[in-house]
Amino acid sequence: MLFEIAFCFRCQGVRAWGAELPDEVRWQTFDAASPAALELLKWFQGAVAS
Repeated sequence: MLFEIAFCFRCQGVRAWGAELPDEVRWQTFDAASPAALELLKWFQGAVAS
């Protein structure tokens, strides 16, 4: 495994874990209302329902 990523659509944060990741990319923010984020959320919700 290269890394793991967790998205929080409430706080609009992304947390990444991985041995090779530099500290500055381990926590990022994103626009949870953007079309791309909403599509990703829809995809996640569909994956849970399946």
